[in-house]
Amino acid sequence: MAKKGLLNQYLLQLQHHPLRTKAITAGVLSGISDLVSQKLTGIQKIQLRRLVLKVVKLFVNSIYSKITYVVNSIEDSYIV
Repeated sequence: MAKKGLLNQYLLQLQHHPLRTKAITAGVLSGISDLVSQKLTGIQKIQLRRLVLKVVKLFVNSIYSKITYVVNSIEDSYIV
């Protein structure tokens, strides 16, 4: 039951705030993948700075790509 509620919450956020939700999701998935890769390579101490920087970079890139898409769409609409 809790899983279904969590999924519904996610889908609701995705519907109301798509950019923010996608950026956060991308950051979380990137962080998880980096954490898993660090563990699989045998690193004894997790490199938190590296992990945080990857998450922040992906979050910023997600927002930047959306802004670029919107600006390009606006420019295209003015070209006759």
